[in-house]
Amino acid sequence: MVTKDRFYLTSIAAICFLLIFTFPESGSTQRLGIAHEDYMKAIGWEDDFIVMRNILQNELIHQVEGEPEAYYRDNANFFSMVLLLSAVKPADYYKLQQNGVDVINAITANVRPFDEQSLLSDVALVGTVTDVIAEEFEEDGFGVTVSVEVSEVLKGEIATDTIIIRQRNSSRVAGSDNRPDLNQTYLFLLSSGMYGYHKANYQMREKEEIEVSPPDFGNENVFVIYRLYPYRSGQLLRSPQNRSTAFQSLKFVDYLLNQ
Repeated sequence: MVTKDRFYLTSIAAICFLLIFTFPESGSTQRLGIAHEDYMKAIGWEDDFIVMRNILQNELIHQVEGEPEAYYRDNANFFSMVLLLSAVKPADYYKLQQNGVDVINAITANVRPFDEQSLLSDVALVGTVTDVIAEEFEEDGFGVTVSVEVSEVLKGEIATDTIIIRQRNSSRVAGSDNRPDLNQTYLFLLSSGMYGYHKANYQMREKEEIEVSPPDFGNENVFVIYRLYPYRSGQLLRSPQNRSTAFQSLKFVDYLLNQ
């Protein structure tokens, strides 16, 4: 049974768009993926994307000195998409900052506390891997399906007690930090929003027409991994923070984003 403290759920209606991209003709036509701005425009989130990008670029310029112009532009562009696909809206930026959650550190630092990590995933949960199916190729660019039985949700919403994670074969090499193994329990930080982007990006490289829709947070059931931490006997492994601090941080950000 999934348990979670919750204040309310905001549901986003899913609207489908058909993208038709025309590639320039040349001696060797190269199909590219979807630019971040084009993807956000396609799912109908262009306005929020522009606002978030302006906020991040301005804050990066003031807080991170001495970088080339491309650094500020490219980071603001990419992380605006990631934050929005993690259910962080432009209006949330200042709310988070005022409550001690450093958004700029979250997108620039190599080591992030859990409150900042949670900004880059729309769901955080504790779950046990019940199945791993290799060589299961679909039209999403991934080849491995991982099934997870969920015991506790700490951030975001899920539709069922079992969720699906899609991975590339390269993520399954021995010793990988993002390799969930059968019958093992983990704290997962997951993104359904980024799964949608990666799927669309793959399909754009394979064909010229694809359908995309904005994430329906709370009803999505397929994710990619942002981070995972082994969870054994009530303790988090490979984590600088203990279980209590980590879980409190994740729940706190969830509360802030849903006030």
